[in-house]
Amino acid sequence: MRTPSVRRLVLDLAFDGACTAAQAARNRGRQALVSAAEGGLVVVRTYPYRLTGGARGRVPVPVVLLSGAGEELARREEGVVPYRPPERELAHAIGVSELRAALGLDPAGGVRGDVLKAMWARAGGSGRGVPDALFTEGETSLALEYDHGKYTREQAEEKLRCAYYLAERLVWGAPSRARADWLRRLGVEEVLVLSPPLVWP
Repeated sequence: MRTPSVRRLVLDLAFDGACTAAQAARNRGRQALVSAAEGGLVVVRTYPYRLTGGARGRVPVPVVLLSGAGEELARREEGVVPYRPPERELAHAIGVSELRAALGLDPAGGVRGDVLKAMWARAGGSGRGVPDALFTEGETSLALEYDHGKYTREQAEEKLRCAYYLAERLVWGAPSRARADWLRRLGVEEVLVLSPPLVWP
């Protein structure tokens, strides 16, 4: 049965691409996650996860992804083209998901992936400066960026400079206070330190 919570979970994943099972349960309820998995709309797989990009060790974390059926549901019934991150970018997708949730942003008000890249090109953007996601809040546009600790100084500065091609406001997420401080030294004004929940409830 597709309850409103299951539908919202599918829409979250269509936008975010991935989240931890603990994020899904916290955001939409454990029963929604169980129902979505039992209904074949999502899959839960365990992946090795680094707490930050520079961490030496990895921890096994259950990650939730849309199944083929879930992607088809998002396309057919919601008119949404699901974002599917490559496996090497799952930690980044989980971070963007946490940043969006922390800010209380509804996926229906945002764009990312190929749609955002097309907007970026029309605005005259080039290179790797395209933000991770773009939202509209009333009459204000908001760009989201997440740095899991892998951006070089040059990449971060390009992201910081170019985000304002599309948005009036830019909010970054980072996995540690040290990384947040590094971003602030580069000129980032708004940055949140995020710790996505990793433990399956």
